[in-house]
Amino acid sequence: MARTTIALNDALFEKLSRLARQENRSTPNLIETILIRHLEDDLYADDFEMEDIRRDRGLQRSIRKGMADYKAGRGRIME
Repeated sequence: MARTTIALNDALFEKLSRLARQENRSTPNLIETILIRHLEDDLYADDFEMEDIRRDRGLQRSIRKGMADYKAGRGRIME
């Protein structure tokens, strides 16, 4: 497992520590869980969003066109 060090202001660290104690877990574990949840929420569509995507034919055409353009070297993926 990789390790890193982050700098947090005292107030934020206290909030995180308090929440970790309430959830009976370590502060590093709480921070890791928060980061994982944030990334999952940000990177993946939930079931409701996927249903909207499946129903939206215009969006599907736009996605297919964008993927075709990318594969043909016209454009790039923005992160």
